[in-house]
Amino acid sequence: MTGERDAEHVEHIALERVGSRSRVRVAGSFDGRAREEFLAAVTAASGEGARVDIDLHGLEFIDSVGLSSVLVADRVVSDAGGRLRVLLPDTGSVR
Repeated sequence: MTGERDAEHVEHIALERVGSRSRVRVAGSFDGRAREEFLAAVTAASGEGARVDIDLHGLEFIDSVGLSSVLVADRVVSDAGGRLRVLLPDTGSVR
């Protein structure tokens, strides 16, 4: 089963500016293998008064490590004096 999950594993993490906000887009699978890249993007977006969006519209799979990474991201941004919000698809469906 592990080999099967590895073959399915596709991740894409991108940091972009959208107006006055920074947006970290996560697409594909978000598990432990994506944690370091995700937190590096969030840290790069953080700063005094930063407004950071975590965009999960392209997310297909998230495990407990991915979920805990989103919580850590909130702490990173708020500790730097910023605000974080999570953008979810209208369906709310992620496996």
